[in-house]
Parts: sequence; C-alpha cells; structure tokens
Amino acid sequence: MADNLETELARIIREEVRRQLADNGVTARDDAPRTSPGKLLGAPETKAFLLGAAVALAAAALWPAMKPAMKPALASAMQSLTDLADRIKSGFAEAQESLSDVVAEARFEKEQAIPDPETPE
Repeated sequence: MADNLETELARIIREEVRRQLADNGVTARDDAPRTSPGKLLGAPETKAFLLGAAVALAAAALWPAMKPAMKPALASAMQSLTDLADRIKSGFAEAQESLSDVVAEARFEKEQAIPDPETPE
C-alpha cells in the first residue's frame, strides 16, 4: 500500500513539474533514466553529502558547549595570522624598496654612460 502511494505521489509530482515547465516554455523529456532510491542512497556522492551534513549538524549541536574552549584557540590563531600577514607585508615592502633602489641605480648609471649632447668635448 505504501509503495503504491509513493509511486502515485511521484507521478503526481512529475506531472506538476512538467506542467510548470510547460507553462514557462520548457519541455521535459520522458525518456530520462530513472534512478531507484536504493541506487541513489548507495552512490558515493550521496554518502559524501550525508557525511558532510552529519558533520555540520554535529558541529552546530556541539558549538555552544565548545565555544568557551575554542575562543582562546581561535583568538590565538587569528593573532598568529595577523602577525604572519604583517610580516608578509613588511617583506614585500622591503623587496619593493630594494627593487626601487636597483632601478634608480641603473637609471643613474645609464644617464652617466650617455654623453650630454649640449656639452662640448
């Protein structure tokens, strides 16, 4: 009885989706392969999705209890990341300054090597 009800419900839903698609100018093909619920639940993608959903639900349920313990660790991690970002910015600034010095020296040497056409030799 329940199997017949599920089959009938699935048929009604398919017909309603087709009707709504047709109302919007889209035609649905009826020759698409149908996947049984057993095959769908056994698929690796489905298992990965369910595992991810379970982890997300567990994390959401445990967050209030974990929050006090996690706060110092998260603050420490953020401080470390901020320090790392500052060191990276400093390193890039030093590299830019060194490169600017090299370019300035090269320009100066180039200007010294070219004789000035206005000065008599």
